[in-house]
Amino acid sequence: MEKQLEIEIKDERNTLIREKAGSKTNEYMLYLNTVIVFILGFMGAEFWMLCLFGSLILAQGVLSVFLYNYYDTRY
Repeated sequence: MEKQLEIEIKDERNTLIREKAGSKTNEYMLYLNTVIVFILGFMGAEFWMLCLFGSLILAQGVLSVFLYNYYDTRY
């Protein structure tokens, strides 16, 4: 019984670590995409390229909010 409890605690810890890593990756990718848009803007890139990266930032934000709400009501 004690060994099973230890396994479950470690599994829960690993799940928490994966979730935190995914959250941090999402955050850093948002920053990276924003920096890319600014760099492209200052370099005089075409408008469609700025819109493309801008839409990625928007999609990432919308998806993050949607998934947060989905998992918040699920668990």
